[in-house]
Order: sequence, then structure tokens, then C-alpha cells
Amino acid sequence: MIEREAVAALWRAKRLWALHVGGNLLLAALAYGWLAIPDARLWQLAVSALFGLALALAFLWLQASTFEFFTQAHAGAGAGVIPAFRATLRRLPALVVWALLFALGLWVIGWAGGKVGYASNWLGSALTMTLRTPVSPQGVAGVLNTVLWVLAWVWAPLRLLPLAVEVSANGFEGFAGARRAAARRVFRRGRYWLAYVALLALGTWLPAVLIDWFPKVESLWAQAASLLLRFLGAYLLLVTAWLLLASLLARHRSAPN
Repeated sequence: MIEREAVAALWRAKRLWALHVGGNLLLAALAYGWLAIPDARLWQLAVSALFGLALALAFLWLQASTFEFFTQAHAGAGAGVIPAFRATLRRLPALVVWALLFALGLWVIGWAGGKVGYASNWLGSALTMTLRTPVSPQGVAGVLNTVLWVLAWVWAPLRLLPLAVEVSANGFEGFAGARRAAARRVFRRGRYWLAYVALLALGTWLPAVLIDWFPKVESLWAQAASLLLRFLGAYLLLVTAWLLLASLLARHRSAPN
């Protein structure tokens, strides 16, 4: 079973899991420090831009190396963290192109989100005239915002993450021919969609519920400890869900058509 094998591969990859727990925290801390870099002078702006670029590349390298690790693991090859990072490093230019495509898609969705107010008023009026029944612009706006949310959080990742796996494994060749067709086959699998939705809930909705939960404790120290543990639990859920998704993507890639 694909899902069981994906979980088993992650269970064996404890070093990779620990690397993500520490590495993503380090990158987040560096990103927070990056925001504090002054930009009043030209050289400061240049330093800020270079540091930001280095952070983005490091984050992309970490995630792409994770795809490569699980690709090798599910292919039956001897998977190793260091070999995966070494192999992915030379494919970073292709991965940057993929990241720009992903960012462009999200920007288009965000741009459309800025037009929801105008579109909902126009559609509400048009539907009211057509149906001869009052249609609330607020209701139309809710539908449009839901559609855009699904596009940004479900459709775009579902469509582009299988391509990221191919690019991580093959560089620029991942954009063309059989490699792109393989990514398209993964995208068309219903089991992949169902697993993605479940992991999205595990990595986003459940952590949000955990953070918003306020247990009844009396002392200030107990409240601080509760907050720390809840944030830690939410973060570990997020990391685990992401790694499960990476393993699942690699397993779907190696599955027969």
C-alpha cells in the first residue's frame, strides 16, 4: 500500500526528520534576523538582498534534497542524507525556475483575490438581473474567496509538487518529456488528492487547533509551559506532515502507472 510504505520510509528517516526540525527552526531564526537588517544605504540594501537570496536558496535546497532522499529510498537505492544534498546542489538553478513558476502562480491567485470586491459586486448584480432573485455580493465574495483558497492551498501544490520531485531528481530535464508526464500522472491520482487533503489538515488545521487551545492552568509558569509545549507540538506536526507528503510524492512517482 502506497501510504503505508510512505509512512515506513519516514519512520526509517529519523536523521532527516531531526534535520528538518532543527534546520527549519534555524532558517526561521535567520529570516527573523534578516528582517532587522537596515536598508537605509545602498550597501545595506545589497547585503539584505544577498542574505535573503541565500536564505531562500537554503530553504529550497533543504526541501528539494528531501524529495531526492525519498526518491532514492522508494527506488530501492541506498538513501543517504548527505548524498541527497550533494546531488540536489547542482540542480538548484532548475529548482529556482520551479520556485519562480510556483511563486508566479500564487501571485496570480493573490492578484485575483484583490479583484474579488469588484467581481462580487458585478456578479451579484448580474445574477440578480438574470435570476430575478436578490443575490448578495457578500455571498458571491465568499464563494470566490473559497475558490481562490482552494486554488492556492490545494490545486497549485497538488499540480506543482510532483513536478518539483522530478526537477529535484533530474534538473531541467524534469520540465520536459517523460518526466513532466510522470508528474502529471501523479497529479491525476485520486489517492494522492485524498492524502494531500488529510496531510494539509494534519499540518495546518490541527496545529492551529492546538495553538488556540487554552487549558485551565493557574500559575504563570504553567501557562508559559503550556504555550511552549503547544507551539512545539504544532511545529512537530507541521514538519511531520510535510515529510510524509514528500515521502508520499516520491512513492507515487515510483508506483506503476
